[in-house]
Amino acid sequence: KHEFEKFLASRKIDLTTSEKYKLGIAPPNNAISNYIGTIKDPGERELAQKISLEIGVIKPDLQDPKSHYDTFRDRIMFPIWDQFGQLVGYTSRSIRPEQKAKYLNSNESFVFNKKNILYGLHLAKNHIREKDSVVLVEGNMDQIALSSHGFSNCVAIQGIALAESTLQNLANLSKNFILALDNDQAGYKAAQRIHLDCLKKEITCLWIDLTPHKDPDEFIQNEGPLSFKQRLEMA
Repeated sequence: KHEFEKFLASRKIDLTTSEKYKLGIAPPNNAISNYIGTIKDPGERELAQKISLEIGVIKPDLQDPKSHYDTFRDRIMFPIWDQFGQLVGYTSRSIRPEQKAKYLNSNESFVFNKKNILYGLHLAKNHIREKDSVVLVEGNMDQIALSSHGFSNCVAIQGIALAESTLQNLANLSKNFILALDNDQAGYKAAQRIHLDCLKKEITCLWIDLTPHKDPDEFIQNEGPLSFKQRLEMA
């Protein structure tokens, strides 16, 4: 709990925003694996284990393949939803320096396909329609930061590419795309890729210069929403 509160304070996330996005912390033990072990019916237990392995919330122990452990332990958890608000996966962030991966995400599976997901779309779609524009960012924290500062027509991509159907769904809401991707080489390349895909649909994207900051979250924490609004108008 202390680590979670520390994280929220460091990222300037208030309780209302935390509850809106269902942020949390995974316990250090194997809560899911242990729960599966308590399912009495052997058939149900086997099915729960099979599905949990397939969607990547548990993993087999390399020393003992019959044993399993939780994928997400001692991590800040960001649930990820599809456009209808159905939970499909997680992004997680380490809370200690010795944890190997700083960010750990759900596996690609029958419920989680990064190309088909825009983080926050279920919350943003009505605002995208109302404002007739959409701001695309790269990270979940960027989406949370912008949305909680009034830029509620914002969604985050989950990888470097978008599925054609996902792009079409977004274009059905608005044809005005504004790219606020990370201010680095990878961000520029992702922006170019998305722009080329948009051009095929006769959509010309606008692009926001975030200099001297690396991403929208950092920009808004340092410069404030008014400065971001000005950059938005100069896109």
